[in-house]
Amino acid sequence: MKPLVITDPLTIGPDQLLATDVPDGDYPDWDSNTNYGLAERVVRGITIYESAQSPNMGNDPATSSEAWWLKVGPINRWRAFEPNHTTATAKPGGFFFELRPGYAISAIHVTDMVDCATLRITLTDPIAGVVWDTGVIAVGRVITLASWWQWCFGKRIAVTQKHWYGIPTWPQAVLRIEVTGGNNCAIGTVMVGQTVEFGLGVRSGLRLSIDDFSRKERDQWGEVTLREGAYIQRVPLQLTLANSELDALHDFLSRNRARILFWQASDRWNSTGLIGFYRSWEIQISYAMYSDVSIEIEGMTQL
Repeated sequence: MKPLVITDPLTIGPDQLLATDVPDGDYPDWDSNTNYGLAERVVRGITIYESAQSPNMGNDPATSSEAWWLKVGPINRWRAFEPNHTTATAKPGGFFFELRPGYAISAIHVTDMVDCATLRITLTDPIAGVVWDTGVIAVGRVITLASWWQWCFGKRIAVTQKHWYGIPTWPQAVLRIEVTGGNNCAIGTVMVGQTVEFGLGVRSGLRLSIDDFSRKERDQWGEVTLREGAYIQRVPLQLTLANSELDALHDFLSRNRARILFWQASDRWNSTGLIGFYRSWEIQISYAMYSDVSIEIEGMTQL
């Protein structure tokens, strides 16, 4: 058994951005002197807003109520750094970001990659130079089932996520994320943060499930209508905890009641790690030295 590993994400935004080739001109910037019509969209900061009525003049989208402006979501440049949205940062052929987080980071998660061919992440310290480099990683379509038949004739499955732990400590390093790909190249989430570990191990018998929002119906003649929809992943886990960690886990979960984290229940499978939040948790002090912990984790919406 291995402990539960949780990545507590750091805030990444314009203050950390050094360079990128992803444009930020999704819509015009909001202008206090412009009279906007119904459904017109503007950008305020890094967020897209849609006018809820017409005329609409002088109402700041960042401070006005939904009677004036509806929040649509982040602009394309920052979508990958907002995990609570189902949209992704996209640019034909690929893109890069150079960021200075300003903190030591110990984990990086890149998920929901679409039409990507290669991925490379580096850390460059201003004095020591390149201190960590993943190298160019092929993230195109690969064989996931091992047999000679599958290798020769099997279906290639796209790599959609990559994860790194134990990243060396360089608080002032510049983080560069570079991806190449096709016309639909996109990344859904980039999460960088610091990890914490709890428990002696996640217990065997871990259950994985999804809530599927696809349409699956039969008409009066028995014909089936199938329409693929979004889904969310659920991971209810059981953890054996040393009582010396009880207060630390209790406080950590209490502080992160409505935050999106990366949860890794096992490093053997990608399916046991997900970006999401806990639905509920319970600690039972079962023994003098050990406690039993139950946590139900719910992942973010997947398309």
